[in-house]
Amino acid sequence: MSSRLEKSIEEMGIFCPNLVFEAKSLSANGGGAWSGPIQPIASQEGLGPLLDDIAHNRPIYCAPRGELRHLAACQGSHCRHSWMDRVDDLRAPFEVTITYSGGRDHPRCWVVSPSISPDKRRHMWGDGSICPFLASDDTWVWDHDTVADYVPHISVWLVTWLVFDRTGEWIVGEHLGTPQYHLAVIKPNDQCWCRSGRKYRKCHMREDQIQAVRQGFRGLR
Repeated sequence: MSSRLEKSIEEMGIFCPNLVFEAKSLSANGGGAWSGPIQPIASQEGLGPLLDDIAHNRPIYCAPRGELRHLAACQGSHCRHSWMDRVDDLRAPFEVTITYSGGRDHPRCWVVSPSISPDKRRHMWGDGSICPFLASDDTWVWDHDTVADYVPHISVWLVTWLVFDRTGEWIVGEHLGTPQYHLAVIKPNDQCWCRSGRKYRKCHMREDQIQAVRQGFRGLR
C-alpha cells in the first residue's frame, strides 16, 4: 500500500467516518474505495449566501462528513439570483463511492443514489464519475492532497447538481471538453485534463493537437 493511500485512509477516517473504506486487490490495480452517505446541505440556514458564494467561486466551509456551510468570516456582498426562487429544500442525502489508486492519478467519485438519469447528467465522465473541476488547475495534487481534500469538491458538485435538477441552471463556471479548448487553456507542464496526474505534454497534448487539426480540416469541407 502506497504512503499516499495510507495518508488518505488516515485523514478520511477523521474527516469522513461516514464513508467506509475497502481495499482493492492487487489484481485490480490496488488502491481502495470509500462508500457511504454524504449530505452536503444539512440546514437551510444561510443557504442563500452559501449558494451565492458557490456561484461566484468564493471560499466556503466544508465541515466533517462533507457538509457545506456559509463561511462565518465571509466578507462578500451577496446577491439574490433569479434561479433561487425555484430552489426548494436542498437537504438531500447521496450515496457515493470514491476510489483512489494511491498514485498520482486523481480520485474518482460516483453517485450511487439517487440514480442520475442520462438527461440529468452534467459534468460527468463517460464512466459515470463526476467532474468537479478541471484537473489542470492544480485543485488537487497527488503528493500534497488526499482524498479528504477531494471531498469538499464532491459536495460542491452535489449541491450544484441539486440546483440544476430543480432549475436547469448550472451555477458554477463551466469548462469545455474539446481538444481546441484544452490546447487553449492548458499549458504543456500543467496536469492533463484526463485526471492522470501526468503533465499535459506527456499525456493527451499530442492527441489533442491531432484531433484539433482533423476537426479543422473537416470544417473546411
